[in-house]
Amino acid sequence: MTTLVVYDENGREWFRGCADQCTSFVRDYGFPTRFTISPPTAESVQRDAVLLNIARAHLLHDPNGTLDERKMDSLDFHSVGVANIKAALEAAFAAGRESVRRDRLRP
Repeated sequence: MTTLVVYDENGREWFRGCADQCTSFVRDYGFPTRFTISPPTAESVQRDAVLLNIARAHLLHDPNGTLDERKMDSLDFHSVGVANIKAALEAAFAAGRESVRRDRLRP
């Protein structure tokens, strides 16, 4: 899952999400008159990888599953137990804490 960031003519973030979502967003809301598209940052790529690993460990039935929207209910929705959701949230919290710790150690 690659994050696309689009900024409006004033430099404000206008959209953040995957390219498929951007297409839907533009269709529904139009496009700013002038815009800049930013390539994914190393930070966003790393964050997406951590989220995917957490989802695969706790939420997805398929170990090769994806967090990309596939436009089919049978692929995009499934039941997940409360204990799995709690474990995923705890893993995300721990990953955020570790990220802050690493940032503080950086010179």
